[in-house]
Amino acid sequence: QLINEGIKAGISVEKQRKDPVAWQMDLLQKDFSLFDQLAEKQEIVLTDTSFVETVVFSARAGIEMGPGIEAWLHNKRYRVVFFLAPIEEYKATAVRMESQNVASQISQEVQEAYLKYGYKVLVVPSMSLAERCKFVKEHMN
Repeated sequence: QLINEGIKAGISVEKQRKDPVAWQMDLLQKDFSLFDQLAEKQEIVLTDTSFVETVVFSARAGIEMGPGIEAWLHNKRYRVVFFLAPIEEYKATAVRMESQNVASQISQEVQEAYLKYGYKVLVVPSMSLAERCKFVKEHMN
């Protein structure tokens, strides 16, 4: 959302991310607040990212989580983690700038982080969007 807002304001992704540590610190603060609020909701909420993913990207920028955040990560729980397997035709975009190789490495790091924080990861196979939606819906009950 932040990247898209910046693009709409005429700020390139490269310019938004020119200071990776500042960028990730801003994301950490915003995502922490968002996911802390979502954790209190009783209804089902689907997101295309998580605070765990933000932690992985932050670690790649050299930011380590302190004991308070580590405890929070173990106490605020997602009911289920659907992890989308990479699609076969990966394409970098203005928002997703990583090469396919780097994207694959990040994907592995995110899966490992979920396991580190005690989550069972349900991998959604690489298939059409409609099939992925059906898969998730079938496994939500």
